[in-house]
Amino acid sequence: MTSQDKAFEERLLATFLIEAEEHIHAISLGLTELEKGLAGEDLHVLIETMFRDAHSLKGAARSIGQKEVESLCHPMESVFSALKRHQIELQPGIIDLLHDSVSVLSLILSSPHSLPASVDRNKIRYLINKLGEASRGQFEIITENKETIEKIDPKPQHEEVKQIAGSIRIQVKRLDPLLLQAEELILSKNAFSQRISDFNHIGEELQTLRAEFPKLKSSRAADHLQKDVEIIHWIDGRLNTLEHLIDTLKHKMEHDHHDLTRNVDDHLDGMKQLLLMPVLSLAEGFPKIIRDLARDQRKEVGLVMQGTDLEIDRRILDELKDPLIHLLRNSVDHAIESPQARLAANKPSQGTITLSFILRENHQVEIRISDDGKGIDHDKVLATAIRTGLVDRERAESLTPEAIASFIFYSGLSTAEVITDLSGRGLGLAIVREKVEKSGGSLSVETRKGEGTLFRIVMPLTFTTFRGVLIRSAGQSFMIPTTNVERVTRIPQAQIVTVENKKVIIYDGQHVSAVSLADILDLPVTARKTTKHDGFEENNKENQFAIINFSNQRIAFQIDEVLSEHQFLLKSLGKQLRKVKNISGATVLGTGQLVPVLNVADLMISAIKPTAARSLPDSAIRAERKEKHILIAEDSITSRMLLKNILEASGYLVTTAVDGMDAYTQAREREFDLMISDVDMPRMNGFELCRKVRANKKLAELPIILITSLSTREDREQGIDAGANAYIVKSNFEQSNLLEVIRKLI
Repeated sequence: MTSQDKAFEERLLATFLIEAEEHIHAISLGLTELEKGLAGEDLHVLIETMFRDAHSLKGAARSIGQKEVESLCHPMESVFSALKRHQIELQPGIIDLLHDSVSVLSLILSSPHSLPASVDRNKIRYLINKLGEASRGQFEIITENKETIEKIDPKPQHEEVKQIAGSIRIQVKRLDPLLLQAEELILSKNAFSQRISDFNHIGEELQTLRAEFPKLKSSRAADHLQKDVEIIHWIDGRLNTLEHLIDTLKHKMEHDHHDLTRNVDDHLDGMKQLLLMPVLSLAEGFPKIIRDLARDQRKEVGLVMQGTDLEIDRRILDELKDPLIHLLRNSVDHAIESPQARLAANKPSQGTITLSFILRENHQVEIRISDDGKGIDHDKVLATAIRTGLVDRERAESLTPEAIASFIFYSGLSTAEVITDLSGRGLGLAIVREKVEKSGGSLSVETRKGEGTLFRIVMPLTFTTFRGVLIRSAGQSFMIPTTNVERVTRIPQAQIVTVENKKVIIYDGQHVSAVSLADILDLPVTARKTTKHDGFEENNKENQFAIINFSNQRIAFQIDEVLSEHQFLLKSLGKQLRKVKNISGATVLGTGQLVPVLNVADLMISAIKPTAARSLPDSAIRAERKEKHILIAEDSITSRMLLKNILEASGYLVTTAVDGMDAYTQAREREFDLMISDVDMPRMNGFELCRKVRANKKLAELPIILITSLSTREDREQGIDAGANAYIVKSNFEQSNLLEVIRKLI
């Protein structure tokens, strides 16, 4: 085969994969719709559509030599045909079988050159046989012989713009650089604007000289110095000429700047339009995710989606996918109750999650994820926030319910009763917040106990420049996103009062906490004014504050001055500086000055944390850990030594036990702050150890972490029932996760 033939085959395969993904998506969505109990004409149209997709996919696979896809599509087509002709009745088991078949097709297509390791031919043969039986009305699921079919979220493997009427396929990787170049032109536009400002300054200086020159001419004429008068007349003429040239050039530059601004803005808007995609391309896999997760949790959950025809920048959709999946999983995992609990609470046995996309003003989209579950327990959240040091008890008393609920977005906070490798570490919602804010969005939550929870995400429709307020603090310049700046105001020192040992100002009829931005950012004292006390002026001069609003919380940050408002393009600090606290990136002003852009979420966390906690050095933290004593129960000497080394290197005191009986004996004789145990051990296993500890009055409150290779849902539930605080599967074990769980528990 020639190189040209190979290249043609690769192009043909790429085209097939794109087409195949579209058919699979359509079938997957159709199966989800089938579960809603459609009837009549709607049901007929849906089955007809899936039948045609299966038929088209079979034909395309045959033409490209994808025999496994063709062989699996054929009996699927037969099932849809039998349903369409009313030769068989639709039943849940058939839908499950079709879902499994679609999942296997997606896996096969993810590795088109060879069958992936996760799918062997026995699985394919099993599905073909069962589909054949179903199409003949002989359907019966034999669960004990059925191999597990990997559940995956069908998604495009090839990021290309889908072809519709009047369009062409364009690889996204070719569009992204063009859009980036268009956005970079904004920097040129801003620089041009700055040059005009500089030019205006030259003109002002010339005007000043021009105003003073007649005085000089008069004085020299009065002194009858003819030579000087002639020179002055000559300079005067040259000044007139120069003034005319500058004025003409200024008008031309302003005209050119106007044209450049229009062209750059039009070009950027045009490029943005190229990457607009319907929300459905993001959300079409969500019903299956909810369906599979609900089945695993033994819950009944329905997903309602609204506004999915709205078009959003593909890059925004990419950034939204993980946060939305986190929130949807969170709703199923933690919000929606079991059918029995819902019936006991006079609710329908099936919970409902609603995902809505709503167009807002200023080129923004509001995304609402609501559920009718049990809501967020404010008391639990506040207690956990106090325990983890997010807020002190004095300030906690003055927090609103909205402010308390917003703590769930902070890293490390979770009210889950048990920690697993999947949830309970307080990371999921913190990651959601981080991703949303990184994309220029905002996130908030509303909840009512027993009634449900509503998450709101506000995002730009397209990635674009942002508006920011340029401020100065301790002699350094910073940019704050305008969307978070509620107001900039001046407050006399006399109006800054102390309430419960906290500085506050009166704003909008309420007490608003006041902090110094320089203190929060730990800026050098030498860079600040020396006439300050606790970050504020000691005399009656006015202090300038930026009132920042984030997640329904207000804090007044004292600054030196507000310089101006700018349109800016956020630049990443790179991987090395990705974790810099309180800074989300940087931007370049028209003057060429590099200015840090403040991370508002981090600022709010830093402002509400107790000062002592913010300033605690690493050495003090390690010294505090030295006081914590951990008992490890593990029969494997290798695993025992590994855990011991990890914990001792992190500053903990460690004692080991060879099995559950040994651990229980030591726990009764000595004081420990936490116990880590394997499950499968001689004499007394981990589950038995948990139950013995919980039954002992002295040890009942001792935190216990189970680390085991037992990974089924039943094993996890047994660990929870036995009284474990955390359940970590060894296959998912990571040192950082373990240390994080320990810090959370003690």
